[in-house]
Amino acid sequence: MREPVIGVVDLGSDPFRRYMKNKYLAALRAAGAQPLPLGWAADPQAAAAAMARCSGLLLPGGADLAPALYGQAPRPKCGKPCPGRDTAEPLLFAAARAQGKPVLGVCRGCQLLNAVLGGTLYQDLSELPAAHLRHMDFFGRAKHVHTVTLAPGSRLAACREQGAGVQGVNSMHHQALHTAAPGLAVTALSEDGVIEALEASAGPFCVGVQWHPEHLFHRDPFALAIFRAFVQAAQGAPCPPRAAN
Repeated sequence: MREPVIGVVDLGSDPFRRYMKNKYLAALRAAGAQPLPLGWAADPQAAAAAMARCSGLLLPGGADLAPALYGQAPRPKCGKPCPGRDTAEPLLFAAARAQGKPVLGVCRGCQLLNAVLGGTLYQDLSELPAAHLRHMDFFGRAKHVHTVTLAPGSRLAACREQGAGVQGVNSMHHQALHTAAPGLAVTALSEDGVIEALEASAGPFCVGVQWHPEHLFHRDPFALAIFRAFVQAAQGAPCPPRAAN
């Protein structure tokens, strides 16, 4: 079976964004996929054409979402958005869903799929007084900095050898999911009650995680298993046409 092509939304070209992008590409390759960086689609036709070349879509982390995407005005602690991604990613996500392609959202990507489907966000974790864990720890990105509890019967629990239960994760976010969108089930919570993962209740694979498995896959079997489950779902998705020789 040939490697599925996974579209990865481009992060930009400066050294830091290239470093971050390469983590996703390496994780996908380790899971048996061929990653394909995607430009920022400006209209539904461009998004549909981009997704027609792919068997799945990965929505990576990055800048804060524009609050307009989830029906709010910006508040002081909301970071600067990325207008290009805020336009392109909803289009790519809609195209992937329309074509029956699986989607994996990481950090911002998890927040994006929730917002597009009708959920909301906390613009900063200070809006959630119970959130007392270290959720923003960039320098701890390659280790577990807190735990989450995985829901029984979830796709994420199936990725873990022990099944549902407590799992260590890394953490690099100051925003968080507030209300889950219709059709999305909460499948992981942190010790302080922050929503850490969502999954589509029906249809193709659609999973969002608030942590960053791309920084853990080389040492954490659970992190690698998330990418493998995504890639396996892509292998069963409608196949894009082969490129002409």
